[in-house]
Amino acid sequence: MADTERGEEALMFRNGSPDGAKDGEQVTVNYDLALKYLGGFGPWQRRVFFLICLPSAFSAFQVMGIVFIAFKPDFQCRVPQASFLGLNATPAELLNATIPWEMRDEEWKRSQCKRYSYNQSDVNFNMNYDDFVQSNPEANRTRIPCDQGYKHDLSEYKSTVVTDMGPKTGSASFPRH
Repeated sequence: MADTERGEEALMFRNGSPDGAKDGEQVTVNYDLALKYLGGFGPWQRRVFFLICLPSAFSAFQVMGIVFIAFKPDFQCRVPQASFLGLNATPAELLNATIPWEMRDEEWKRSQCKRYSYNQSDVNFNMNYDDFVQSNPEANRTRIPCDQGYKHDLSEYKSTVVTDMGPKTGSASFPRH
């Protein structure tokens, strides 16, 4: 009974001050007793609690959505396809002829910021892939920065902020190597 009386005292304000405390005195409130005094956690409190929590639930989708929306897919330089129309090559062979390999994160990966450039007047593109590689060894190919934009890997996500907004060559989100 002593705890109840002490708790009831904690609910009462003394001396007519707004917070019920004297200068320098700290007032403690027994919240279980206050809730009991107010009528418990009834339908009105549940309704108010739900209405207050509802906007928070919607904002959580916006906060966590950026994880999926701003996904940065793998990318590589876009290559002018018209130059290679006469080259009888598979898509993988065409990549070997146009995008150099480089060591990144202790793995060999295709370059994301460079591509091979060929002098159009010196190279014959009307041949099969094996003849093309023999006549244009990698040592004779010129590596240039991406000048035709980027091609993104859309196998995981069809659209992200990165693919829709289109990074510019040498921008902070796609640094040059």
